[in-house]
Amino acid sequence: MTSPVRVGRRLSAACVVLLALSVSACSSDEAPASPSSATPTATATTADESAAVSAAVTRYWNAFIVSQTEPSNDPALFEGIAKGAFVERNLTTAGDYKERGFRRVGRPVIGEPEVAMKKSGARAVVCWDESGWGAEQDGEAVSPPPTTPVSIAMTLKRDTEGWYVVGVERRGERGAC
Repeated sequence: MTSPVRVGRRLSAACVVLLALSVSACSSDEAPASPSSATPTATATTADESAAVSAAVTRYWNAFIVSQTEPSNDPALFEGIAKGAFVERNLTTAGDYKERGFRRVGRPVIGEPEVAMKKSGARAVVCWDESGWGAEQDGEAVSPPPTTPVSIAMTLKRDTEGWYVVGVERRGERGAC
C-alpha cells in the first residue's frame, strides 16, 4: 500500500511537469511582456501616431497659407503633404489670386487638431478662424468678407513616407467651434 505522502508527492510532481509542458508549448523565444508594460507601449504608439497626424495637419495648413499669402500655385508646395482634387482647387485659387494681384496677409487662427485614429487612416478636426486674416490687392489693404470660425474635418492616409491629407471638408455650420 502506498502512503498518502508518496501519492501527494507524485501528484505534485505530475502537476509541475504538466505546468512546464503547457508553458513551453505556448512560449516563444521572446520573454512575454508583463501586463503593465503592454498598455503603455500601445498607448505610446497611439500617441506617436496621433502626434504624426497632427504634424501632417500642420504641414498642410502651412502649405495652404503660403499658397495664398505669396500667392503661389506651385504644386511642389503640397508634395508629400496632400493628394486629391482639393489640392488642385487650392492651386487654382492661388493662381487666380496671383493673376489679380490679390494675396492674403498674416495668418488665420487654427485650433489644435482633434485626432481620431481609424483602421484605414486618421481623421483630424480643426477649428479654422480666418476672421483676422487680412488681404490686399495690388498692395492696398482690402476688407475680406466677415467670417466666423468653422470646423474643418480632414482625412489622412499613411504611406511609406508618412501621413498625408487626402480630404478636407467643412463640418457643421459656421460658428460651430
